[in-house]
Amino acid sequence: MRSMPLKSIAPILLAFPVALCFAKSGEWWEKIPVAAWSIEQVSDFLNTSPWIGGSQGYFRQGSWVGGTDGNKRKAPIIMVYYQARILTARPVREAFLQLSILNPVVVTARSIRASTAEEELQIRMQELLASYPNDLLVRGDEQHLILAVSQKISTIGASGARSEQEVFQSDELSDVDQSTIVLVTSLSTDTGKRVELENYEPPGTGQAGAMYYFPKSLPDGTPLVTAGDKDLLFDTVINKKQVKIKYDLGKLKYKGKREI
Repeated sequence: MRSMPLKSIAPILLAFPVALCFAKSGEWWEKIPVAAWSIEQVSDFLNTSPWIGGSQGYFRQGSWVGGTDGNKRKAPIIMVYYQARILTARPVREAFLQLSILNPVVVTARSIRASTAEEELQIRMQELLASYPNDLLVRGDEQHLILAVSQKISTIGASGARSEQEVFQSDELSDVDQSTIVLVTSLSTDTGKRVELENYEPPGTGQAGAMYYFPKSLPDGTPLVTAGDKDLLFDTVINKKQVKIKYDLGKLKYKGKREI
């Protein structure tokens, strides 16, 4: 199976680490076709939509930028947390596809006329779908619910300036004991239904972080998520830190149906 080269996506996501809100109210992604989303809108969706969840953060000691160890004002304050995207959800997959064809190095509004840009983007999308028909972003996965986990690092420097970056291949995400991860990882609902981790893929070139695969159905064949469930809960341990991320199932709706 050919895998889509997503390595060109990561720098674009890193370029827009701060939440950008384009609609004062309502769900703007329901009002604007994905094919018309700008790079800023795609990045906003992939960082702030209900399909994206974050864990509780923890502090990490920054390296000294000058002076002596006693001058603590010289040490930056670093907050680290983990972010998980529900990659199998249709709007998330479509957002990644749109981001892939909106590579600003190839297509920019300044370099070509609007009509030509629209035609060019349509051609690039058709070529992308034809080249990678079996890729997860194109075909989805009817059997699994897949979470793509990355690391967010927020830094406040000595001057007070703040920066944030998303890391897809950090040591913490890569250095996972795959023989024990299944013992500490699960996906459950607020009504008590629970499934264990079925497969784990460490971060690699072209991925959006570490990949966690869960079955969409319970052992008896019934769906994990049903109409009576309100929350979806992801639990795991990364770098000896307990990671808990909750999704509001009532908000995970796209084009009139629940998408996970």
